[in-house]
This record gives sequence, structure tokens and C-alpha cells, in this order.
Amino acid sequence: MIVQDQSTRNPMPWGLIPWAGRTFCILAVCWANTTAAEESPGVLPSRWVTGLPRVVLAGKHHAVGPVPLQTKSGALLVACEGRGAKASAILLSRSEDGGAKWDVAQELARAGDGRRITAGAAGTLASGRLVLACHEWRQTPGTIAHAGQEPAGVHRYQWRGFRRQSTLRILISDDEGRNWTSTVANTKGGPLESAAMGTVFEAAGTVWLPVFGPADMQEMDAALSSVGMMR
Repeated sequence: MIVQDQSTRNPMPWGLIPWAGRTFCILAVCWANTTAAEESPGVLPSRWVTGLPRVVLAGKHHAVGPVPLQTKSGALLVACEGRGAKASAILLSRSEDGGAKWDVAQELARAGDGRRITAGAAGTLASGRLVLACHEWRQTPGTIAHAGQEPAGVHRYQWRGFRRQSTLRILISDDEGRNWTSTVANTKGGPLESAAMGTVFEAAGTVWLPVFGPADMQEMDAALSSVGMMR
């Protein structure tokens, strides 16, 4: 994977910027764009509902990657990865009153030793069935090397030796999220070491969800991913 940096004063590739730094940059841009948009006529403003501040999962859970769901009856659900002291797990919290109160989180699935499990794609089907696609994974970051400047001032970097092991797990609930069953998906023919992200949806009687992962070992080695649709 080649990463370009247009700055000659700070030749730091995007791939090496800490995730916290990346998040800050993205949020800052979104805030600035939202502020500018709200001042434009004909643009619907988007704001936090400041009169209803609620914590869904407390800091003790070390929760990341939240994924929202809404049941057919209107209950709100939030699934996420909880990075506990002992293991990574998928946690689910539920609200029956529009987000005013949230139940104590239940654990839906837990990763094996040395691995993590992340909430990915989610959706509610017309039948009321809830689908949550998660991926249990472990990865080796590999190495990144400076590959020179071309043209002058544009720094190029190359990533080699990246490895990822991932198992796609589908969680299903037919009672509005109170009980869940788990199955391992058949990912043959799709991206290597598939992971899921986005929305589970129905089209012409078929259920689809977006998946991503390296298309082949060359992409795997360079820490690249392709995107596909799984049914």
C-alpha cells in the first residue's frame, strides 16, 4: 500500500497517525462543515439532543464501535465491542422508552484468547428478525518503509507483511433482541478473512450485508482491502 503525504515539513503517512489523532481530525472537519452548512438557507441543521444526555455503556466497559438497531416494536438497541480486562466481547444494551433509560448490557459473544470481536453490519428484516454480523479477528501489523519522493515533496511509503485472521459470525434474534443464536458464515468465494460493516438489508427477497477484506494474498501483504456484498 502506497501512502502519500503532501507536506515536506511533516512527512508522516496517514497510516502511521495514531487512531486518536485520526478521529480528532475527522470530527473537527465534520464540526466545521456542519457549522457552515447550518448557516446556509435550505439546509436542515443536525445537532446533539442536549436535553437528553444518557450514557448507554459506562466507561468501565471500554466500549468501542457502537452499532444501532431498532426492533419492529420500536425498542432501541446498541451493540458494541467491550474491551474488558479478561476478553473482548460483544455487548448489547436496550432501551424501551426512546433512549431515556438503558438496561444493563448483556454479553452476546466473546472472543477467544488473544483475539478481538467487533460488531459490524446490523439490520432489522421485514419479519422482525434482527441480524448482527460480527467478526472475531487477530492481526499482525507488518512493517512500513519510506519508498522515496515522487514527485519532489510527495513522500511515499510501502506496507509489507500485514496479516489478518478473521472469522465472520452472524447473530440472529427472533424475539426483538432478548435472545440470540450464533452461526459461522460461509465466506468461500469472498474476500480473504472477511469482516462486516454497514447495514443488513433486504432486496427482492434476499438479505444482503457489506463485507470487506483482502481480495488475495498480494492485497493481504500490503494491508489493502476489497469490498463485496454477501447474501
